[in-house]
Amino acid sequence: MLGNDIIDIKLTAKTTNWQRTGWLDKVCTTEEQSTIHRSVHAFLTVWRIWTMKESAYKISIQSGESHSLNPTRFHTIFLNENVGEVLFGNQKIETFTTISSAYIHTIAWDQSLEMPAIKTGIVSEQQQLKIELLRDIGKAYAYPIKDLKIESAINRVPFISHHNERLECPLSMSHHGKFSAYTYYKYQ
Repeated sequence: MLGNDIIDIKLTAKTTNWQRTGWLDKVCTTEEQSTIHRSVHAFLTVWRIWTMKESAYKISIQSGESHSLNPTRFHTIFLNENVGEVLFGNQKIETFTTISSAYIHTIAWDQSLEMPAIKTGIVSEQQQLKIELLRDIGKAYAYPIKDLKIESAINRVPFISHHNERLECPLSMSHHGKFSAYTYYKYQ
C-alpha cells in the first residue's frame, strides 16, 4: 500500500494559522509538539508532520479503516531530515519527505513495498496530473496511454486499469494549491 501528500508552502503560509490556540493539540501528539517547539524551522516541521500523517492516512483507508481522519492516532518519528515513520494501530509506515522552497511532499509505504520501485511525479497544474501519471505508467509498463484509465474503488482509492483490467500497481494522488503529485509502485 502506498500514500502521498503535498503541501503548497506559500498557500499554506497565507491560509492556515497552525499557531492558533488548540490547533496543534488537535493534530499532533505531545511528542510531536515538542519536536515542533524545538525545531529551528517550526513551520516546515508542522507541515512535514502533516504530510506524513496524511500519507499514512491514505494507507489506512486502503487497509479498510474508516474515512474519518483523527491525526493524533498517527504518531510520526523523524529518522533524519527526509526519512521517517508513522505508527498507527499495529502498522509501521515508512516515509520519505522532500522539502523544497515551494512545496513539502511525502510518500509513505507499508513494509510490503521497497523504496527503489516507488515512482513519483510532481506537476504544477492539477489538470496535468492525470496526463503525466498515465504517460509515466504507460512508459513503465510499455502500454499505450489510450489503453490506460484512472479509476476509483468504492473507498475512493484510485487505481489504473488497462483494457478494463485493474493493474497491480499501488497508486496515490494528491494536490494542494498549485501543486499535484502522484506516486505509484512498479512491481519488477
